[in-house]
Amino acid sequence: MNNTTKYIKSFSNGQVTIPKDIRDVLRMGNNFWLKISVAEGRIIAEPIENNQDKKSYKQSLLDIKAPLDLKEQVKANRTQVERQITNRI
Repeated sequence: MNNTTKYIKSFSNGQVTIPKDIRDVLRMGNNFWLKISVAEGRIIAEPIENNQDKKSYKQSLLDIKAPLDLKEQVKANRTQVERQITNRI
C-alpha cells in the first residue's frame, strides 16, 4: 500500500472524510469541491480547481427537471442551493 492509499468507513448517511494526508498530496484545503462520477464500478472523485467548473456544476444542478407536482418544492430547493453555492464561490 502506498502512502496515498487509505481505507475509510462512511458515516451512517454515506458521508466520507478524505484523510488530511491525501488532501495535502492534492493541495486541497479543508473547504473544497469534488466532481464525483462512477466508471466501471469505481467511484471517481476529482477536485474542482477553478470557478468556471463550479459555475458549470451550479448550472447543472439548476437545470434538473422535476415532476410538476413538486414544482414549488423544487423551486424553493433551487433557491436555497443557489444561495449556498453563490456564497461558496
